[in-house]
Amino acid sequence: MTIYAPDDNIRSTPTVRLPAPIPEPVGWKVKAGDGQMPVVVRHDPFGHPRTLDMKLGMTNETFPCREYIPSDDKVVQGKVIVPLWKKYEWIRFCREFMGPKVWERFVQPGDGFCDTNEEDTDPINGEIKLGVIDCGGVRRNVTRILDNGSYAIVQHQPFQDGPNAELNYENAPHLHNVKVLVGNTPQKSWFIRTDPKQGDTYWPFISCVPVAHQLNWIDFYPKLPFNASLYNVNVVISNYIFSGSNTYGFVDGSGWYELERMEPTGNNQGWMVNVSPWVLTCPAPVVGWTRQE
Repeated sequence: MTIYAPDDNIRSTPTVRLPAPIPEPVGWKVKAGDGQMPVVVRHDPFGHPRTLDMKLGMTNETFPCREYIPSDDKVVQGKVIVPLWKKYEWIRFCREFMGPKVWERFVQPGDGFCDTNEEDTDPINGEIKLGVIDCGGVRRNVTRILDNGSYAIVQHQPFQDGPNAELNYENAPHLHNVKVLVGNTPQKSWFIRTDPKQGDTYWPFISCVPVAHQLNWIDFYPKLPFNASLYNVNVVISNYIFSGSNTYGFVDGSGWYELERMEPTGNNQGWMVNVSPWVLTCPAPVVGWTRQE
């Protein structure tokens, strides 16, 4: 009987394993088949010709929402305005939610989101008119794609219902907004404006009427479940959690993993934060209104 000695030239192929999953994050959860359609408002392409404030070298990266009229099944052009002063509990809630200093600046015409105010506004008792305006990078839940293929209706917090204190940017980013500016720095084509003392400028995404986005302004996240390669391991991602500006995916048979992350950049005061790209090994978000199967 011949006994074969081991061949020193043969080496076993190391098994590639995923790192340990993280605990389930707090956030907006989307499951395969639950009917939700998460989207992200697209950022301007680099060099997009917006008019920048000459002093600051930046401007708001805003995208106006339009009113959807169910009885006519159509979208109408023009600004969508929320008369916050007609429900004082909204003014009180937003002021506490954002912090008094950020709120006082936010409601003035020059800040960009209450520009329908005709003059400087009393931040506590003024006739504050909030525009229903989105910024690049915010997440939304599409509830319906209109048949003409031009608009998608998005979920919002109904003004008539009053504030819901249980909702915040971390656990319901699709029902909030965050201020985003674009600048002309060579390193970054966009960044989020934060306040060194008060923190990021977030506020509830409120509307009195159904609102819609142009489809060429939003990207759909890949339809669940989908195949991906994570850490060079082939996986199936079946759920999302959107927590603030971060995105997590549930890997079948393993657990939760980070797919996108918001990271501080720039100076030490935290004036700029950059959201890292969708992980390269996952399918890119779907551009336009069609859903990839």
